Amino acid sequence: DEEQDRKLHPTCSTMIRFKEEFNKSTEETQQAVVEMLERSQSGIVVTDEGGIIVAINEAALRVSSYERAEAIGKNVSIFVPSAIAGMHQSFIENYLASGVARVVGRGRDVLLQDKFANYIHVYAQIDELRRGPELFFIAQLDPYITAQK
Repeated sequence: DEEQDRKLHPTCSTMIRFKEEFNKSTEETQQAVVEMLERSQSGIVVTDEGGIIVAINEAALRVSSYERAEAIGKNVSIFVPSAIAGMHQSFIENYLASGVARVVGRGRDVLLQDKFANYIHVYAQIDELRRGPELFFIAQLDPYITAQK
């Protein structure tokens, strides 16, 4: 699956590296993972299993126009277009109940809604991360850049 993701989208390597390091337990490794998250050119958003944002990097803040303090502790649906934001939590709950992945483990083109209700086209890859009994979701967001003439 990871090899196929690399072929599908070249920036998936950030997500793969993050997943490889996430479950290592040394303090030094944990610090390296945090630094990798922050330095990534891709937007990275980490939520708990309830969809609450627990970490977000600078690239995701730039694309979404949020400040870190505005995003941490909020439901990830703040980034979902208003037309489907109300349903987003049920998507998470259905996945947790059924284990059937419709989005998790896959990359796809989506619209991200920023703080000012503008829509941004991004390639989003969402994956599941487990650390002991805790479950997290990590989203890698890569905005599409179009050349202006």
